[in-house]
Amino acid sequence: MIDRGNLLQNLDRPLEALASYDAALAKEPGRADILNNRGSALLVLGRLSEAGRDFAKALRIQPRFPQAWSNRGNLFLKLQQPGAALAAFEKAMTLRPQYLEALCGRAVALKYLGRFEEALEGFDAALACDPSSAHANNNKAALLLLRGDFEQGLELYEYRWFFAETPKQALTHPVPEWKGEDPDGCSILVFDEQGHGDAIQLARYLLLLSERGARVSFFCRKRLHRLFRRIDGPVRIIDCVQPHERYDYQIALSSLPRAFKTRLATIPAKLSYLAAETPLVENWAARIGPQGFRIGICWRGNPNVKADPARSIPLACFVKLAQMDGMRLISIQKMDGCADAESLPGLTVLGDDFDAGPDAFIDTAAVMQNLDLIITCDTSIAHLAGALGRPVFVLLKQVPDWRWLLDREDSPWYPTMRLFRQKTRDDWGEVFERVAQAVEGLRTGAA
Repeated sequence: MIDRGNLLQNLDRPLEALASYDAALAKEPGRADILNNRGSALLVLGRLSEAGRDFAKALRIQPRFPQAWSNRGNLFLKLQQPGAALAAFEKAMTLRPQYLEALCGRAVALKYLGRFEEALEGFDAALACDPSSAHANNNKAALLLLRGDFEQGLELYEYRWFFAETPKQALTHPVPEWKGEDPDGCSILVFDEQGHGDAIQLARYLLLLSERGARVSFFCRKRLHRLFRRIDGPVRIIDCVQPHERYDYQIALSSLPRAFKTRLATIPAKLSYLAAETPLVENWAARIGPQGFRIGICWRGNPNVKADPARSIPLACFVKLAQMDGMRLISIQKMDGCADAESLPGLTVLGDDFDAGPDAFIDTAAVMQNLDLIITCDTSIAHLAGALGRPVFVLLKQVPDWRWLLDREDSPWYPTMRLFRQKTRDDWGEVFERVAQAVEGLRTGAA
C-alpha cells in the first residue's frame, strides 16, 4: 500500500494517497517512512496540524531521518515560521549534506528571513548539486526578480514550466514560440497560464504586441473574457482554437516580459488599460451612493491551500479606519471570503449578487469606479485596481511576492498604486498606522 500511496502522491492525488498510507499504517503502525509520507500528503492537503503530528512521530521513531526533517521544514514554511524551518532544513543537511530538497528549502527560509545574499548562495549550492533543478531555478528567479534583477530573473523564470510539470507543448498548437522577433504583420497566440492577478498584471503586454503590428489572440479562461474584452486595444479574446486557424507564433503570457527584454526601468506602465462597463458603473453608483469617503477593502487572498496565507490580514486591523469621521468601508471581498464581515462594525457588504455570475471581476471593476480609494492585501484586487487606474493602497508582508520588489512605496507596474510594507514580520498594526495617516491626507485633499 505504501508504494501505491507514493504513486498517487506523485500523480498529485493526495487524498487517495492518504487513504493508502492509512491502510499501510493499520498493518505497520510503527514505520517512520509511512508516517513521513502520510504527513507529506496532509501537507499538500493543507491539514497542517495533522502533518506536524506525523512528522513528529516519524522523528521520535527515527531521529536520523533527513527526509522527515526536510518535510518538517516545509511545514514550518507553510506555518510562516522561517526560523524554525531553517533549523529543520539544516538538521536534514547534517544528516545528508548534498540533500537537494533541503538545500532549496533552506534557501527559501533564508529569503523569508530577509537574508537575501545567503539565500542566493543557498540556491546556487542547490544548483551545484543539480543545475537542472526546477525547484532551485524557479525560486532563484523569484528572488532575483524581487531584487530587481530582471535580466537574470526572467531567464530563470522560464523554469516555472518544469516546476509546475506543465510542458509548454501540452498547452497549445505546435507553432514556434515568439522570442522577440519583429511581430509586425504576424498572428500571435498568447495563452493564459497562472492566477487571475498574473493575467491582469501582464495583459498590458498584449497591447504592446498589438502596437507593434501583431494580430493578437489571447487564449484565456472563460470567466475572464468579459473583463478582457474591455482592454484598451484590438486584442481578440478566445477560449478555443478552431482547426482552420493558423498562427505564426505562440507565447505564454508570463513569458512576454522576457521576450520584450523588460528591465526595471522599461516596465510598460500605462495609467490604465482596462475599463469597467458603463451600465454597471451607473448601477453600482446608485446602490453605493455618494456619501462619505468611500474605501473598498479586501483583506483575504486565495483560500487555496497552495496559496500564500500570510498575504491575508485580520479584519480587526481595519477598525481604526472604520472609526475615522466620514469614512465608509465597503467590502470588495468575494462573498465566500466574507464570513467574518460582521466583526467590523459599519462595514458595507454589497450583497449576494456581487460578482456572483460566471464573469470574474465585472462588478468589482464597476464598484471600483465609485470608490475614492481601494485598500487591499496582495490579491487580484490589487492588480485590477491598478489596471483600471484607480487609487489603491496595497498592504504587503515583510518579504512579498517578487512583483512588488523591495524598499519602495510605489510600484513601477501601476502609477496609481502605493505600497505599505510590514517593517516587522507579522506586524500589521504599524502598517495600519501609516495607512490611516495616508488616508487622512487623501481625504483632506479631496475635501
